[in-house]
Amino acid sequence: MARIPKTGLAKRIREVLREKFRRKAFRPREVAEALGIPPGPEREKVSAALNKDFRARGEVVRLADGKYRYVGGELDHGRPKPRFKIRIARAIYYQKVFTVAEIAALAQANYFTVHKFLQRNREWFEEVGKKRMAGEIHKVYRLLREDEFYREFVLREEERWQA
Repeated sequence: MARIPKTGLAKRIREVLREKFRRKAFRPREVAEALGIPPGPEREKVSAALNKDFRARGEVVRLADGKYRYVGGELDHGRPKPRFKIRIARAIYYQKVFTVAEIAALAQANYFTVHKFLQRNREWFEEVGKKRMAGEIHKVYRLLREDEFYREFVLREEERWQA
């Protein structure tokens, strides 16, 4: 698989977000204007980066009406602190029997981020069936060893976040 060359766009977007839009709601168009990008396909790249990459990393939060807010200012060694893991773990602990889509909605996390979390921690879950939701078939999982899961993921991640 060919590697996509880096253009530095994410770095430039991050700098503009820190300087001009910290704790303010903004639209992708405003970020593109601040970067001096003319209307066209380049602006669409800014919008796609904000909607996919920055949201997946937890650096921006989508608000209503296509607006975003930058929240990813506190980076630790270039990686955002994993607040989303706490939300995902809490949602799983609360649900006990769930689908990936349900946890993504409850935790306000990306569907693929939740799926990756489940794949990396397979020993904590078992597949118990399938469920039809919105015309699609989703796997249903059940949480095993609830108390250990709570201690291992929710409490430990909260302690890391506090430190």
